[in-house]
Amino acid sequence: MLISPTRGLNCYNWCMDIEVSPPADYITSITLCADLFKEACDNKNFLDIHTAQILTQILPVLVNGPPEDSTEDSYVHYYLSPLLSSVFSTDPLLKMKWANGKLMNDQSQYKPDFLAYNISGSRRCVIVIAEFEPTEKNSYVESDLVKLAKQMKVTLNEMIMNGVSKPEVCGVYCEGENVHTYIMDLPSPKLYRLINASRIKLFRRLDQISLLPNIITHLLCLKNVALKTATKVETALLYSYNNLKRPAPNPPEEWLSSVKAVLSRLPKKQKK
Repeated sequence: MLISPTRGLNCYNWCMDIEVSPPADYITSITLCADLFKEACDNKNFLDIHTAQILTQILPVLVNGPPEDSTEDSYVHYYLSPLLSSVFSTDPLLKMKWANGKLMNDQSQYKPDFLAYNISGSRRCVIVIAEFEPTEKNSYVESDLVKLAKQMKVTLNEMIMNGVSKPEVCGVYCEGENVHTYIMDLPSPKLYRLINASRIKLFRRLDQISLLPNIITHLLCLKNVALKTATKVETALLYSYNNLKRPAPNPPEEWLSSVKAVLSRLPKKQKK
């Protein structure tokens, strides 16, 4: 179940005003962002605060026109890093790791573009996984969305085996201007349910900045799910310390599947 954050007081109006009458240069944009940030902090509205924080990073860049973002590194740097960092780095239950950190502590083949995880004791438990593509692609090998789902399954299995009760793993898939959020759970034996929680448009120009509060809202909803699971992770660890054993898997271990498959597209046969 997604829990919506408190509705913003002023962020929608801020972004619409910027679209209609954008700041003229770097100094003007920085001054505007400072004023918005102070207003948001005075009001203590979290959606306004996140919006002001992200505007501080992106508005001075966008006033000079859309940046070159055809490569994954620049795409992440200009657009996704301000969003994900603002949302997922602001709670002590979650830590972040960027670009190619291994999913597990073993020799896993998976290296996601972004992770948010909980550290309980010496154990790192991944809860949020993200994959990025700067442009839409049709690949003959597995898409990043398929890889994301596989990584979420591995993570879900790991949490259940460690005694985390009914965990939910969160995913973010960004392809061009489309941002999808996902939640995976295990409602019945061998059934890994992948729920597309939201599909949102990513801003890439100043005249699209009114999309920002909506994007933040959906990411905050996903973060609330992640925090719920992070709390369950810490509860399971506390049980282990107090009882010198892990909690019984819930759902039961026999519900899990470790079957692996590789998907690929057959190329079309050329006409003779």
